[in-house]
Amino acid sequence: MTRRVCLLLPVFLALVSASADQSRKQKLAALPGDERVWLTEAVAPIILPDEEKVFLDLTEPYQFEAFKKSFWERRERQGLRFPLGPGYQTRYAELRRLADDQYDGWREDAGRMVLARGEPGSIRKFDGCNVTNGSNTFRDLEIWTYNESGSGLGGTHYMFYRRNPSLPRKLWTLGVPDSDVLGPGSCRKTLDELRNDCPPYPLHDPCAGANCQEACQVWTIYSEIRDRQRSRTGAEKEYAQLLKPDEISTEGLEAERKKWAGSSDAKAKTLTVASSSPRPAPGPTSTPEPRRLLSRDEMRDRIIELEPKYRRFLDFAGPLLTEVELSDFLQLTAAEKDRFIGGFWKKRE
Repeated sequence: MTRRVCLLLPVFLALVSASADQSRKQKLAALPGDERVWLTEAVAPIILPDEEKVFLDLTEPYQFEAFKKSFWERRERQGLRFPLGPGYQTRYAELRRLADDQYDGWREDAGRMVLARGEPGSIRKFDGCNVTNGSNTFRDLEIWTYNESGSGLGGTHYMFYRRNPSLPRKLWTLGVPDSDVLGPGSCRKTLDELRNDCPPYPLHDPCAGANCQEACQVWTIYSEIRDRQRSRTGAEKEYAQLLKPDEISTEGLEAERKKWAGSSDAKAKTLTVASSSPRPAPGPTSTPEPRRLLSRDEMRDRIIELEPKYRRFLDFAGPLLTEVELSDFLQLTAAEKDRFIGGFWKKRE
């Protein structure tokens, strides 16, 4: 790869990224109202990026209905971890209601956890320990337990906290300041110090009797989570895994996309460039490759393979091209590229 291409690629990747954002906004605006709500609200927490891309390209009512049918079927297959599996569409609707009504909303940690993992087997609130109930030990702490009979996480504990009663719950991980969990007047200044609330008690402990009796239980759960996560990197990994739905197979999605794209081609306007040259006499014809929106990797690979004169054109014209125009250009034959360039500059004279 030449140095010039190496310099060109980041520019175009940035262009493609910006164009993709703009293209997404335009496609969202073009969706029928009910479909826009379905995409951006109803299934926003669980739809995969590849699925969203396909959905945004749909135009016909029957396409939307067929997509939704396949969308739920992918999540109701046998063998998927709870809450996925048979009956998931109904189960998701109930979990979504719970997330919005009882767990701070689907955008917050508690709501996302419920949507991704189901409701916990139990939630323990330390009423006698929280600042909201007159104690200084913890601000507002909850221990969530998932077990095999509940949602399949095998008796694992998680801590949720609020720095302020008016704020949504946050999932505690290594790296969260201890002061976000401990009450402002707590005698213990770190979570590790809660060990002193467990037997055997240290002699001459200045905080003896100052904390609630359940402080030792919290230390036990805290130690379990700390040892499980081991580091901030491990904590970030667990956080990301817990709050997103399990990945599912999208096998067949690409075939559906091509089928729907093909059924809409007759209504789509193809890229044409005006030319004053007479049309050649009819001769043997071949079916041209259908124009489609290339992925970023495909665009990158095709840019690398371009002839120098076409890369020079992109050097100047790149910022003026939309993502769709760039994708179309990269799929043209050499002769079509030449006509495209001529028409492109003529329109801007």
